[in-house]
Amino acid sequence: MPMPLIDAAMFRLRPPPPPSSAVPPPIGPVEARSVLAGWLPAWTWYATPPPTSSDPTSQPNQPPLSLSEAEREVLEDEIRDALADTVENNTLLRRDTVFGQFNFTIVTGTVKLCSLRENETGLIEKKVMMELNFCNVKLGYESRPRTSSHKISVTIGAVSLYDHCTPDSVFPVLISPQ
Repeated sequence: MPMPLIDAAMFRLRPPPPPSSAVPPPIGPVEARSVLAGWLPAWTWYATPPPTSSDPTSQPNQPPLSLSEAEREVLEDEIRDALADTVENNTLLRRDTVFGQFNFTIVTGTVKLCSLRENETGLIEKKVMMELNFCNVKLGYESRPRTSSHKISVTIGAVSLYDHCTPDSVFPVLISPQ
């Protein structure tokens, strides 16, 4: 069974030595660079190849990396946050960035606003008051559970609105495409 990431990271870190009476000097850029090179020896651009020697005892043993308590806690928190984010986003809904994408297209459509009236003979008749015609309507919906966001898009090709309320109107077309 492979070693979990947090165990591997904590194995590399050793508890700091007991504090001495002398205050250590602050870490300068050269010392910080050597710490980084110690952590990631092959990944740094300034890394030097390890010295080659035929005698295995000629290389000194490096002491384990020691960090202050505050630095150690910060590193532990960063590792735990990275692992927790991985565990939280491993549910069925949160595995992918985009969970669902739905697209609908309506080629043509008409919506009529009608009213019911009683005529002189007592019969109820339906009269169209307004008529809305549209074409090439595209509706889109996208769900992203990882970021708890949703995207809704609507594209309308052409819209026409006709007035049927006013008989013999001068402007029967209220809205028309250009």
